Amino acid sequence: MTDRAYIFQFSGRPAESLEVAQQAALMDPKDAGATFHYICKAKLYLGQYAAAVTPCEKAAVLENNWWIQFYLVVVYTHNGDTAKASIARDELFRRQPGFRLGRYRAMLRSSPPAFFELFDKHVAPALVKGGIPET
Repeated sequence: MTDRAYIFQFSGRPAESLEVAQQAALMDPKDAGATFHYICKAKLYLGQYAAAVTPCEKAAVLENNWWIQFYLVVVYTHNGDTAKASIARDELFRRQPGFRLGRYRAMLRSSPPAFFELFDKHVAPALVKGGIPET
């Protein structure tokens, strides 16, 4: 089910991604890391920044990867927790030296405009404010 959440997420449809991810959490608790990851992202893309903190933090505990650090920078910056945003940013740079926002955009270049409209509204400004360079 998390595959469907992924498709909805990168199609610019975070409400549907959230619904599917929440269903997945109930149906397959073994895949909780991915489930929390998609709940985190969906809430961010819906502008529910405070509600995104807990699922993002849970995803970080269950998934040891760089992209959850990327989203932690966003969620902490939106919620004014600059200390935690700095820790997440530093961890992102440790795992992906020289990371730039432009690199993330290039990775997702095949996503539709609806995705990038949400990204530019809810994610990119917080990343830049949190210390992630654009280029």
